[in-house]
Amino acid sequence: MREAKRLDLENLLPFSEINEIALKAVPVSIPLQWKLERKRERTLWEVKITDELGANKYKVKIDAHDGSLVQIKMKA
Repeated sequence: MREAKRLDLENLLPFSEINEIALKAVPVSIPLQWKLERKRERTLWEVKITDELGANKYKVKIDAHDGSLVQIKMKA
């Protein structure tokens, strides 16, 4: 059971590619935080991004293996 909950760290996309995908997905350009997590059977990067003033914040979730966008949320 424990084995199924582990992050799959094999064949992850390069960090630079994940960062580029996240920055293209939202209209702000300052990444603040990156977190690797597991949701169901997927290993995801969660990237928090803001603008220069810190007024507009987004959370972008990206599949760590294929680079597909999983979720984009604007935080108030």
